[in-house]
Amino acid sequence: MIPDGKAVLQEIEINSSMLISDHPSYKRSCYRAIINWLTKNSPKNINQTNLQKVRPFLEVFYHLIDLEEWNRAKVLFNINFGDLSDDKFYIKLGIWGYYNEQIEICQQILDKIDDDTKSVCLNTIGSAFDSLGEYEKAIQFYKDDLRIQESTEEKAGKGLTLCNLGYVHLRLNQYNESLNLFQQGLLIAQKYRDIKGESIILHALGNLYTATGQYQKSIEYHEESLKISKEINDVRGQGRLLGGLASNYRHLNQYGKAIELNQQYLEVARQVEDIEAESIALGNLDNVYDSLGDYRKAVELHQKHLEIAQQTNNLWEQGNAFSNLGLAHYSLGDFPLAMKNFNSALAISKKIGDYEGKGNILGNIGLIHYDQGRYDESLKCHKEHLRICKEIGNLQGESNAIGNISNVCYFMDNFLEAIEYAELHLKLSQELGDDRGKGSAYLNLGNAYDSLGKIQEAIDSYSKSLEISRRIQDRPGEGKTLCNLGITVIQLEKYSEALEYLESGLLIVQDIGEQAIESLILYSMAEVYEKVGQLENAKLACDDALNIAIELDMPLAQDCEELHTRLCS
Repeated sequence: MIPDGKAVLQEIEINSSMLISDHPSYKRSCYRAIINWLTKNSPKNINQTNLQKVRPFLEVFYHLIDLEEWNRAKVLFNINFGDLSDDKFYIKLGIWGYYNEQIEICQQILDKIDDDTKSVCLNTIGSAFDSLGEYEKAIQFYKDDLRIQESTEEKAGKGLTLCNLGYVHLRLNQYNESLNLFQQGLLIAQKYRDIKGESIILHALGNLYTATGQYQKSIEYHEESLKISKEINDVRGQGRLLGGLASNYRHLNQYGKAIELNQQYLEVARQVEDIEAESIALGNLDNVYDSLGDYRKAVELHQKHLEIAQQTNNLWEQGNAFSNLGLAHYSLGDFPLAMKNFNSALAISKKIGDYEGKGNILGNIGLIHYDQGRYDESLKCHKEHLRICKEIGNLQGESNAIGNISNVCYFMDNFLEAIEYAELHLKLSQELGDDRGKGSAYLNLGNAYDSLGKIQEAIDSYSKSLEISRRIQDRPGEGKTLCNLGITVIQLEKYSEALEYLESGLLIVQDIGEQAIESLILYSMAEVYEKVGQLENAKLACDDALNIAIELDMPLAQDCEELHTRLCS
């Protein structure tokens, strides 16, 4: 909601009499410009960007600065641009993603008025630099604000500044420092009965526990914060909390609930015109569709997420969007496009010092090396991912990296080592309550037991993986497990059962677009058809497998070519 220009003129107490008063000519020119901007430049085109709509108010602000009208500039600085209490002009610029403009107007009055305004400006500048990924600058401005607050009698605002500082350390994966700052902030908010501040910091603690894989604990903090937000009618805060809860339910494989909460978050973000929140909500939603194996839908949402993040210059969200786009394209078998997105994400993570993000992206790049048969490179990436996760205390990331190392060891014929890593992956997944991780660990165990000739142990492991995948609606995991079960029972000469598993798996991977697994299933079906004498079916399946393997540059292509030669001889 853009305020009426004439009403703003009244609030800043400027009128036409100033044009004929005993002011120097340059001042009269500035007052005339202010009146013109607020009476003749009201936004009429609904297609204007928010920045175009607020341009008159920015121009007026700068004229007031030129006039050294600091108090009038402060009034404009605090004018509401919406129906919510935190829709003030300087806040709204950040909500719309105009961080550089937000920094500029705060710097203009930083040392010109009172300590309270200086504190607000320092905090706001810190928040803007945080969103821009310039974390060292953000830390410096927050610390400057803390020094201001220490010198005043009113300490309530210190809690939120400590919380904001904690968020920067959270992004830098400094979890202990982040926890300490959040806890200090919470004590201050409670001491001064700052109910909204308490809610914000409880939400921050919930986000910290999500980052460290403590999902149930995170849910408790988010729900406590949500209760307060509803009591005080903090609409924007409620949206953020719905998103936080949704992230935890996704990790706990409750995808329906995660989608429902994220949709609510997206609606709130759009309702209050919070473009950064909209970006985060889209990012959360696309992650759920990734988990469900709906990669085409995920790509569509990832792209929207990226567009908003680029529009607001939010490097953190851009990195997330590029990384998630890479994963979706990887699952769809487009390895070159996946690698392009991963490299873009990696460059951003290095630029902003996102150590955890760097580790995750290296792990994702390791997946591409693995699928293209470059096992040494893949192992190197996953071990570096593991090292980073151990260093920053990210148990969930550590568990994921160990699972990937187990899988690579299997393909390098290091079956005993593969079992060792798979058992460690299973143990960590059980500690974290990560059902998806448990299903993946059982799958890797099945692969290793199969290669060691322990067929029954392999089948038992695959069966456990299949049960988990179906229970949590992990369709990618279900497809892989059906594929491997089918390949294993071929060794028992149970060809009808093998085809049943393979055909069920094929339907899933074709539906979700996992071409690499599709190629492997088709190759295995061709082998079964050959064994039961259905040579035409064998040739068709083999040719389909070969075409996909060549397109994806998979080592399987050589096996397909050998089978094709044998079938045609």
